[in-house]
Amino acid sequence: MRKRSDKWVKYNYIFNSINTETEAYMLGLLYADGCVSYKEGRTRNYQVLLHLQKQDKELLDKLNSYISNETTVVESKSTFYLRFSSKEMCGNLIKLGCLSNKTYKTLSLPFINPELIRHFIRGYFDGDGTVYIDRKWLRTNICSVSLSFLEEIKVILENTGIQCRINTEKRKNKSFRTPQNTYSTNCMDMHRLFVTKGKEIDKFFQYMYQDSTIFLTRKHNKFIDYANREVNDGYKKTSSPQSIDTEPKKLEYNVSTSTQLPTFYGGR
Repeated sequence: MRKRSDKWVKYNYIFNSINTETEAYMLGLLYADGCVSYKEGRTRNYQVLLHLQKQDKELLDKLNSYISNETTVVESKSTFYLRFSSKEMCGNLIKLGCLSNKTYKTLSLPFINPELIRHFIRGYFDGDGTVYIDRKWLRTNICSVSLSFLEEIKVILENTGIQCRINTEKRKNKSFRTPQNTYSTNCMDMHRLFVTKGKEIDKFFQYMYQDSTIFLTRKHNKFIDYANREVNDGYKKTSSPQSIDTEPKKLEYNVSTSTQLPTFYGGR
């Protein structure tokens, strides 16, 4: 329990262990978009903050209900966010590698059950990953200022048969516009792990979403929408062009019930 605003808040889960898909996913999301404040002394402050876009409120509601029945999702000017005030939760997250001021620190994958690591990666992807269409090809990448962190993810993906590469964008000592519409030179080089070829994106999607129950719907649906477009427009590439149906049927897919995932052969 933690006293906040003259009320004792009971937490159902404080990251004391990572034993489920949801817990691994939440940890990955906090690695990307969370903020952990652990400050002792006279001005002690123990807080966990997680901001998401307003269109992603449904995901915050799910996470909030898992952690506590007594906290609420808060609306700000441009986001919705969760805030938990718990010394124990902050300490546990730091032990798991979700550090304070992590933007400028070297990250490492947490020591959790290897069977749960893909859910952690999906959580991190939902925070600091992107999926988009470049001309008519589907592209996806994961970014971080911590090169060694991406290299660890790269090893895991390659061990599952997914080809990927890391590129570095030189930002150090350069001026960049911030979300507050100001300019800052306090930047670090940005590293991106790319998955670009169609069959590799197919394997990446299956690795991320096979039998998964929690994810950012907005990003997940970009994969599905692209797969639908490939089928319905009739230009989906296969190893046997003669196998393409002259009247392709609409691809219907529900991640919570289907084990037959779509494929993405549009990449070069």
